Amino acid sequence: MNGGPYGQQFGGQGQYNPYGQPQFSQQVNQTLGKATNATKNLFAKIGAILKNPVGELKAIAEAGSSSLGLQMIGFNLAVLVVLVLIALLSLRAKMGEYSRYVSIPYFQTIFVCVVTMAIYYFAEAGILYGFTKAFSKGARVTFSMAVTPVGGSALYNALILVVGILLSLLNGGLGAFVLAAGYLFTYVLLIVSYCESAPITGNSKFYVLGITQVCLIIAMAIAAVLIVGPALDKLGSTVSNGLFGNILGGLGGYNW
Repeated sequence: MNGGPYGQQFGGQGQYNPYGQPQFSQQVNQTLGKATNATKNLFAKIGAILKNPVGELKAIAEAGSSSLGLQMIGFNLAVLVVLVLIALLSLRAKMGEYSRYVSIPYFQTIFVCVVTMAIYYFAEAGILYGFTKAFSKGARVTFSMAVTPVGGSALYNALILVVGILLSLLNGGLGAFVLAAGYLFTYVLLIVSYCESAPITGNSKFYVLGITQVCLIIAMAIAAVLIVGPALDKLGSTVSNGLFGNILGGLGGYNW
């Protein structure tokens, strides 16, 4: 007895699962596989970018795919998450016995930092692409030509931040110098790599870069007022309420 048409339908596909677990598991595996391949591809490119930053970023931008530029920004944000978490854990450890009075909002702090930097990089890439398109006079312009230079600077910013922090543990002045010089280098890298790949004239590139920086400042000011400011206020109230609440709770339980 084969159970009729329903038995044939499910018998040919294996055991029936009403919740679609095999399909869900397959989708998860495919997603993890794509993420793993993208990570391997990025790390394979990092060495080449460090050896020949301008030439490699130009080749990536002209290839027309924006994935590597986005991955480099993602790398910067991932490094930021790790560094902020380490800083918060280090802060808590330095508090010693007083740490029990303070509830550190790990998630909220990391969220504010990541959102701020994500807004910065993606706004910069979007504005740069928009004005490049406006000044192109019909020339072929891809988002890769804007996001790749921004992603390259984000990649170097992440690496310089790590090196600067490590050097600061040995010598504060040296670490500060490396950070300042490094960020200046990444800004120059952004300008040079953009100019190498943008299909517009030299004067237009100058105007596009200048207008982009002005618009970026305005965009970040708006983001600070609408997003970052309220988030920091909420973060500060969370810390202060937790601190005073725990202290008052401890005093209330004290046998006077």
